[in-house]
Amino acid sequence: PPRPAAGTGDPHVTTLDGKKATFNGAGEFLMASSILHKLTFQARMEVYRDTLATVYTAFVIHTNNSAKVQVQMSNINETLVLIDGEPLRLSSSPLKVHYLNGVRVSANDDLSEIRFVFNVGIAVIIYVNSEVMSFIAQLDTRFNGQVKGLLGNLNGEPHDDLQFPNGTIMNSNSSLQELHKYGLEWLVAAEDSIFTYISPYDYTTYHFPEFTPTFDVPDLDGVSQEIKDVCGNSFECVFDAVTTGSLTFANNTRVVSATLDIIQKSSVKIVSCGFPGVVENGIMLGHVYLVNSTVEVTCERGYVLEGSSNLTCYGDGRWSADLPRCESPGKGLSTSIILGIILAASIILVACVAIGIYLKKK
Repeated sequence: PPRPAAGTGDPHVTTLDGKKATFNGAGEFLMASSILHKLTFQARMEVYRDTLATVYTAFVIHTNNSAKVQVQMSNINETLVLIDGEPLRLSSSPLKVHYLNGVRVSANDDLSEIRFVFNVGIAVIIYVNSEVMSFIAQLDTRFNGQVKGLLGNLNGEPHDDLQFPNGTIMNSNSSLQELHKYGLEWLVAAEDSIFTYISPYDYTTYHFPEFTPTFDVPDLDGVSQEIKDVCGNSFECVFDAVTTGSLTFANNTRVVSATLDIIQKSSVKIVSCGFPGVVENGIMLGHVYLVNSTVEVTCERGYVLEGSSNLTCYGDGRWSADLPRCESPGKGLSTSIILGIILAASIILVACVAIGIYLKKK
């Protein structure tokens, strides 16, 4: 199953291969792109209040087979969903599920969760509250090795996910300062942004590459008891509590991180042996083709089974035996008769040769 990627809090990123990193930029950044289906996933990060922290404030996703979807807060602090640049009125609509061009959009009642499912094999959940936005994303395994951006390259190897646009790979244990320089390499240029801007705002409104966040790593043991009570052993939560001064903010980071862990742990690889095939003149009993499942083949009246009647799905995705056949009894009898005749003829031939040799010697 595809691993979930995520972005939350004072931006903490979990790549598609499971690598965790913290990057606090101010601007619009490329989270993931792929030549496969021309995927583009961009995120906007803005400075959080009067702190040295930044947060996600908008996301936009587009493929060559779908509408362009964008989520952000409106000018009056309401969740705003744009479809190809036009508002989708989720709050006033009795329908909370919309089937659009190549994408399904759904939301919960208070619009704190917006879900996008793309036909090409992409699922994204956007979490929205008054202080911060977060996301969890999954890409179908067909995107393996076809992705670049802050979410890594999706090849099953987390150690090489910190990859620059030119393909160079940085040390996976780099410092926050080094990670900041790396993240700025994925800053989206004005001509490459696919965001829809609401007047009077434009690209320059959010473009602050010179912003320098804090590079101090908090001591998990040195924080207040109040922070420990909220965050437990979550580094991301403690980091956000210290850098933003908001326990509400930090708790939101903890909740989304916990949700990500649940999704990761519940993602179990399903092995299937696939449909065994059609048995002519036979009947197959059993419709489950997963590991340890068994199907039974019986023949219609007047036909004889040749081969194993029971097939079991093994863990390597193979059936325990070849598909049996249902043969006509006459066909089976004829074959037996022919084999008997050949065997008898062989015996007679050997006997004749032996007698001939004996007579010759006489």
